[in-house]
Amino acid sequence: MAKRKRRARQAEADHDNPVIGYVATVTGRELWCAGETAIVANSERQMRTYLAGHLAFSAPVFRIALVSLETLLFGLRRGEGYALDRTAYERLVPLAQQAGLEPEAEAFWLEAPSGETGPAIELVRVQLRR
Repeated sequence: MAKRKRRARQAEADHDNPVIGYVATVTGRELWCAGETAIVANSERQMRTYLAGHLAFSAPVFRIALVSLETLLFGLRRGEGYALDRTAYERLVPLAQQAGLEPEAEAFWLEAPSGETGPAIELVRVQLRR
């Protein structure tokens, strides 16, 4: 039942405000970040994989939430940066350009913290030039 509701909510969001990816939150406001940039995975499943590999032993309980185009564009306009995996990045860029934004992009690898066994994650940091 919960999966059906989530799919319906996602399909509704996709029509006018497409889902770009997923973020992991600790308290609803504190996001899992790479430095100062919130990490955005292309799918809920992928975010769970990232969390398992990078925070398996030290992680608080995370809640995974959808992040929409509108939310990301709002944040970019406010000067926030995001670290998106390649698929989420490829979803965001053409839509941001349609909205008149040209975010700067920098690819980097997020290594697993000491004591964790997960592989490095390829991410693309996006932010608007000030």
